[in-house]
Amino acid sequence: LPLTSIPSPFSQALLEYTTHRDQKLRDAARDALRAWGPAIAPTLRRASRRARPDRRRVYDELIAELE
Repeated sequence: LPLTSIPSPFSQALLEYTTHRDQKLRDAARDALRAWGPAIAPTLRRASRRARPDRRRVYDELIAELE
């Protein structure tokens, strides 16, 4: 898959795992999102706008890392 072609269901699942109780799952999800680099930033921004405050922080931190 090209990095600019991010399947929505896959990215949505990863976003859910970024706040999972299991630290290993959280870390793996965040690493996978980081691997897409700046191409995932628009998806993270949309998620951040709609997210609960506890999740918004995680998404905003990932966006800051990618920019």
